[in-house]
Amino acid sequence: MAELTRLDWIQSDEKTQSEARIVRTLSPLIFVASQLAVATLRMVESDHPPLTLENRCLIPGETYQITKIG
Repeated sequence: MAELTRLDWIQSDEKTQSEARIVRTLSPLIFVASQLAVATLRMVESDHPPLTLENRCLIPGETYQITKIG
């Protein structure tokens, strides 16, 4: 079998299939990473702190604090 030249490799089905496998593998990872980045930016740039303390009262006269996210 003859060796592939650069042009033959660029146009080959083997290269196309290899690239398709890479894209199918990385696409979900890239999507998750981008969603995490967006959520982090929203949290950092918002006016409200990400964690807040709230006073709650379950039994009259007894208050306690809970931590709320967002």
